[in-house]
Parts: sequence; C-alpha cells; structure tokens
Amino acid sequence: MRKLIYLTVLMAAAAALSCTKMDDYLKYAENSDRIYTGKLDTVIFYAGKERMKFHGELSSDPKVNKIGIFWTSGTEEHELMIDVEYEPGKIVEQEIQLAEGTYNFTIYTYDADGHSSIPMNVSGASYGDVYMSGLYTRVVKASEVIDGDIVIDWYAVSEDSPYSKVTYETSDGETATVTVPSDEERTTLENAANNIFEVTTYYLPEEGAIDEFAPAAKRSYAVSDVTAMYLKNAGVDDGNGDPNIEKDPDAPEAGGYSIPKDWKVNDAALNYDANGTKVGGWRNEDRGRIAFRKWDNDGQFFQNGKVWQTATLPAGTYEFSTKYCRCNTDWNKAVLHLVVAEGTELPDHDPEYYRINNNSEWSKPAPDEPELQNSIAYKRLEESDGGDKFVTITFTLEQETEVSLGLVATVNGNQHLDFSCFKLVQTN
Repeated sequence: MRKLIYLTVLMAAAAALSCTKMDDYLKYAENSDRIYTGKLDTVIFYAGKERMKFHGELSSDPKVNKIGIFWTSGTEEHELMIDVEYEPGKIVEQEIQLAEGTYNFTIYTYDADGHSSIPMNVSGASYGDVYMSGLYTRVVKASEVIDGDIVIDWYAVSEDSPYSKVTYETSDGETATVTVPSDEERTTLENAANNIFEVTTYYLPEEGAIDEFAPAAKRSYAVSDVTAMYLKNAGVDDGNGDPNIEKDPDAPEAGGYSIPKDWKVNDAALNYDANGTKVGGWRNEDRGRIAFRKWDNDGQFFQNGKVWQTATLPAGTYEFSTKYCRCNTDWNKAVLHLVVAEGTELPDHDPEYYRINNNSEWSKPAPDEPELQNSIAYKRLEESDGGDKFVTITFTLEQETEVSLGLVATVNGNQHLDFSCFKLVQTN
C-alpha cells in the first residue's frame, strides 16, 4: 500500500513539473467560463533535410487567426507564430529549419482576443548527415554488354528507396539517364558507347518526406566481354576454333594472303607477291586468320612484324586474349609476344636480344629475356600455348588511356603463326 501511495504522489509531482510557460495561462476548472478556440483538425510535420514542413488544417471555428507552434531543443525553448486568414478547411503550411533530430511539438490556435485552443502534441523528425551515412548505392548483381546494350541485374534495395537513376553515354555521344524503380530486377541501357555507367540511389526517410536523400553516385563497369566496343574485326570464338577475321576488301591478295580489315600491319609483317606487291598479315585458310608467315624472295625471316589496333579505354582492369593456332612452328626460330602498349604503336623486340644474323641463322635468346620497353603488359607465347587455345594478359589502367593491342613477331625461316580471334574483357 505504501508503494502505491508513493507512486501516486510521484506521478502527481511529475505532472505538475511538466507544465511550462506554454500552457501557464490555461485554467482548467469545472464550470469555468474560459473561452477556447477550435483546435486544428489535422497536424503533420513532414520530414526533410535539416528542415520540416508544418501542415495544419483549420477546423470550423471562424475565430481562429493565429497558430502557435512550441518546441524544446536541448535547454532552449522555441516558438513560431503563424498568422491565419480563416477559411473553412484551409490548409496552412510553414517550413521550419531544424538540425537533424526528433522533436516534440505543442500546437495551439488563437483568436484575436488571445483565447487559445487546448494543446495538440505531435512529433516530427529532421534528417541530415547521420541518416546519410547509413545509405548505400543499389548493388549490381551482374552486368554485361549484349549487342551494344548494357544489361544490369540488381540486388534488392531498402524499402526506403523508391528508385535509382543510371547515367551512361550513348554511341551518339549523348548522356542518357534511365530511372530504375526499386522493384525492377533487370535494366537495359540501350545503345551504349562503352561499358561505364553511374548509379545514384534515392531515399525517402519517411512517407511524405519533402526531401530525397542520395549518397554520391557510384561508377560501375559492365564486367563482360567488351571486344565489340573497342576492337573491330576481332573474330568470334565459335567454340570450334574456326576463324572468321575478314580481309580488307580493297587490299590485293596473293598466295592466300592479304591485309586484315581494320587492323594495322607494318611492313616487316608483309610479303611480296610475284608482281612485287606487298601482301600479308591475313590468311584465307578456314575463312581467315591473323597470320605471320615469311615466304617471299627477300629472305626467310623478318624482324618485329606487327599486327595491332589502337583504342581509348576507360580506367579499369582488362584481359586481352588471343586464340593461337600453331602451324609448323620451330620455336628455335620464332619469338612472338602478345602486347598492350600505351599510344598508337607497339614496341620493338630488343635487336641485341632477338637477332637474325642472316637468311638462315638465328641468334638464340640469352637466358634472361629483356622486357619489352614501353609496354603496359606482354606475354611471350610458348610451344604449349598452341592448338587453338586462348592466351591472355591482364593489365590495369588508372585513367582513360589510348592503348595499342596486338602481336609482335620476329621469325627466322618458313614459320606459320596463325590467330583465329581476339578478346578484350573488363573485369573491374
């Protein structure tokens, strides 16, 4: 019993202490002739970014000409008085700048004589950096490039996020933006110029919030085969090892050799036909391969024969591959590198290291192979790499870079070095 009396007294004391200057003038007594104005029919505080919007709907009391909003922040008490021209059902709205946090408001209406309504207590929240720190960009589950379109599969996103926006560059040089609803699981970005896209995810902290929140846009790459975006006439791996690299329709052909369309071929990789016309770099066997073979009358060797293309690649990590078919190759008489180099040219083999003494003698490499100068990445092909298998080099670009990708060969004797297709894959 004593505990019950103690709790009753404690609650009464707390109730008395809770009164503030905001309601000192209220006198609650039976049979009091105190006049009250009609309280608001509806009160809502809509959340925003370090702000809120007060929304109040007037009742049917025509005497109301002012609304008072009171709240406490820390130890400071604040008030906002809003003048009102009464109309039945009128909506009154007012923006309030408030630091991030949750607030409890007390709202009164007043008439011209200062009479007030009974209080209404409503809470609201303002959001800022703390809320932003917990947001994340919608996560890409998988992405690839299909026929010039970027196709994205998504992981689910928070229910607070109504949508994301994806921005990318089209092949027409325009910037395109696609809005992705939160329930969309797959998105196609049509006519993409490259495999880069940026994702911005938007959030509403509460229903009806007046501001959207979004973490910084996140750049992503379609992790996929991007050969068609950066290399032309690269051939297609059909699984059977059948090549299909096309020849230049305007170039001469002799002995089944010509020039590959869209590729650069230097003089060292060319042969002469019976009329003295230079041909080579492309072989028509099985519908076309990139090829190195020396068979003309100026000697059975060549130094630094090159076939390559130049492209501007965005920052990222790449795998450059070729499918190599070894044909009658004596590896004591051939040196071959798959190469990526910055700029518009491929580097040379070191003439003191890979050297041909005359038409028939090969100066074999020393034990320690030198690096290919000015290359970003390279790999020397070995005998074990032949037989229509892919050979791959990996390289990383820290920024958008113009690079050349291709092959450098030094050959002594009648060697056959054939390549049925090339691939460029971005992995990050």
